[in-house]
Amino acid sequence: ALIQKINLNYINHYIKELKIGTLGYLYVLDYNGNTLSHYYDDRVQLAPKNEDRVDNLLKLINQIKDNTLTSESDFFDYKIHDRSIHAYYDTIPSTGWVVVSAIPYTEIYAKSSQLLFYLFTTACVIIIVSLSIGLMAVKHIINPLQYISERIKNIASGDFSQRCVYSGKDEFKSVCENVNQMTDNLSQSYQRLEESAKTDILTLLPNRNAIYSVMDNLFNTQENQACILLDLDGFKNVNDCFGHDHGDDVLISVAKVLRSEVKENVYISRLGGDEFLIFISKYESKE
Repeated sequence: ALIQKINLNYINHYIKELKIGTLGYLYVLDYNGNTLSHYYDDRVQLAPKNEDRVDNLLKLINQIKDNTLTSESDFFDYKIHDRSIHAYYDTIPSTGWVVVSAIPYTEIYAKSSQLLFYLFTTACVIIIVSLSIGLMAVKHIINPLQYISERIKNIASGDFSQRCVYSGKDEFKSVCENVNQMTDNLSQSYQRLEESAKTDILTLLPNRNAIYSVMDNLFNTQENQACILLDLDGFKNVNDCFGHDHGDDVLISVAKVLRSEVKENVYISRLGGDEFLIFISKYESKE
């Protein structure tokens, strides 16, 4: 009995000093289910008619009394003094005592809630930082794209004077250089198309459209203007007797003669077939 008393005093002191979390505690039940030591001085008195829900704890006590515990250790829940308790018991084989550790669910939930709060806060910070970085990255991409898109739109409308000027050293610089090269190529192609649209393919003289454009511009703005229309006598016989290749050579030769007479106020053109038109602006004498 003395040894048991000494042991109980040591156990009581140890249990008083020991805390599980903030609200958790230990207590010891003997082999008859009686409370040997408890964290609280006013030990909980359990009775079947207790209005608190202590069914699982009473079941544990009865199993200890009847020596019918199916496991040496296990978790269980009960409710006492309006507190839901999560508990764990472990048996001591040499004495038959059972040590029970208990902690209210409120503290478990508080820890979980605190952890969830930290996790939620961390997640929010990560999301905000990610969005900020994403917006900066998008802005870094969108602004050059909008700039290049505007330049391409103006180029597509026919303004070949547009140039992409980009001071960065990333991929957009290469894109701008390619757009500028494309603009130069388009401008040259457009000029060639304009020239071909106003040039006779065979003789390389200005064609009907070209001479009409010149006449439209000068006819009502200058004085002393003349229009000479000429064709080649016997040209049909050349085509019929010698073939169209020789006919083309004749037209090219005539074009060379006419081109030698071109001056600042003399415009020559081929209208088609063997017809040529010469427009003279601001002549000094009819001869």
